[in-house]
Amino acid sequence: MIIPLPRTDYDVLAALMERAGADHAVAVAQAALAALTGYSIRTIRRALEALARAGLLLIERRRGGGRGGTNRYRLTLPEPQAPRAAQKTGAAVLHPAPIQTYLGG
Repeated sequence: MIIPLPRTDYDVLAALMERAGADHAVAVAQAALAALTGYSIRTIRRALEALARAGLLLIERRRGGGRGGTNRYRLTLPEPQAPRAAQKTGAAVLHPAPIQTYLGG
């Protein structure tokens, strides 16, 4: 399954996926995401909210530290579906799929 995303959202999601642990979660400052992607903090915030609205991540807002603390982001990507040929033949499909399966990159 390919989920069409604007380039900014794709880049932010890819940065989160690269840093997520086995629990599919990552705590990273928006300023750090901005530095990693080259986007402004405002663009990062918009991308994170858009990804949450699309159902691709949950934002766990945390307090403490500076202005509000570092949020935790839990990836909620859907399970990839087997290609139609594999569905017909019953061939095994490995999970989890690489990011390209979701993002078309």
